[in-house]
Amino acid sequence: MHFPFYDSSDFCEISSNEKIEEKDDEQKSNPINFDVEIDTDTVIVGNGPAGISLSAMLAGWHPFYNNSNPHPNPQIHAQFNSTENQSLLFQDLNSAATLLTTSEHSTSNLTPFGCLYDSLVRPSFFNDLQNENENNSNKSSIIWRQIQNNSVPHIVLGDTQIGGSWTGFEDEIKAVSISNWMDLPGYSLAEDFLGDPSLNNQRPTAKTFRNYLTAYCNVMVIIVGDGISAADAVICALERNCQVLHLIRRSDRQLKNVMISRLSPLVYPEYVRVYQLMSGQRIEENYSKLTETTIRSVSGNLIELNTPGGIIKEQFLCLSICIGRQTEFPLLKGVAIDNLEQFSSTNYCSSNDSSLFAIGAMIGDHFVRYLVGGALCTAQALILRNNFAKSLRQPFKVLFDKNERFACCCYSKKKKGQEEKLKFLRTNSASTPLTQLVKEIVM
Repeated sequence: MHFPFYDSSDFCEISSNEKIEEKDDEQKSNPINFDVEIDTDTVIVGNGPAGISLSAMLAGWHPFYNNSNPHPNPQIHAQFNSTENQSLLFQDLNSAATLLTTSEHSTSNLTPFGCLYDSLVRPSFFNDLQNENENNSNKSSIIWRQIQNNSVPHIVLGDTQIGGSWTGFEDEIKAVSISNWMDLPGYSLAEDFLGDPSLNNQRPTAKTFRNYLTAYCNVMVIIVGDGISAADAVICALERNCQVLHLIRRSDRQLKNVMISRLSPLVYPEYVRVYQLMSGQRIEENYSKLTETTIRSVSGNLIELNTPGGIIKEQFLCLSICIGRQTEFPLLKGVAIDNLEQFSSTNYCSSNDSSLFAIGAMIGDHFVRYLVGGALCTAQALILRNNFAKSLRQPFKVLFDKNERFACCCYSKKKKGQEEKLKFLRTNSASTPLTQLVKEIVM
């Protein structure tokens, strides 16, 4: 979950000349933005757990009722169970919160909505505080889902690094609450961040929780592919300070032969940077890669991967698949073209219909520097056919040999009485100029 966080120091000028002198070298390498223009209607002041949670929901993460683990209060269960496919943010939460505060489980020092949320996320603790060691103690009555078309543009301002007051605590100080009570929406501290569900009932240190908050704001963007499109996605994500996990099917050795590896650093410095990241020549904090990796399954915002080291799972905010290319041809809509495999990449002609050619993006030449070569080959074939048509008295048709062997036809005119005869010579010689374009000419 990457959210738009800003350190408020980025908006403040340093007034002390002494401080400027002390930090002169540092500012040269990491200059402060004195003038920042941000166009938004919503500003969250404070980048602690509360501000981060609000930002997550405004970014489109919505809670849905999980009827497979019902709320212990039958009235609240009945209210939310009838609308399980609707986000709780679009339901009457006030009546449920009021109902809860009047029940025997109400705690006087808790706010109504705080009590409601806690009872939904940790219903077993709410029902009986003594059953925290039971198998169902960590099951929630809420499922978090992302609804991208229900997000609110916003920014989060803070005068510290991500974490708010937690950034001022000593590393080894332990929280009063256990890990399970400190989970933020959609990304748990023990299971998702630490990778160990057994730590749910342990008290985390301040350092652990700070790292969790930082990771929460940067749950990764996963990018699949090793071409130009994938490189563009990596550049876009890194520019927005997103954490990137780059999945590459090829091995480290095979990466040396991909097209992006041959680009000039003078012309394509941004792509060279990505290739250096892919090949391990460059290291950046927000970038990591997995080579020889394929996707096993995707469920919600969880992806399961086949890696050389075994099967692993990763959570993500965005999954960008940048493999292959689909080219649209609206002018050919309604024209029966079975598949593009019928077109040969050596002569650009269809094996099913010799009157059809495919060049450019349709045959796989996506760059201007290459597609002109396809036009050259096709033009040569069409001009040759046209010249033959002018010379021959009968129409003819160009076909392909099924065995892909080259053939050509030469002719000479001989008079015998009043008739003209054409003498044809077939050859399989690849050195014959015409054999590079014509495989068989039939009268």
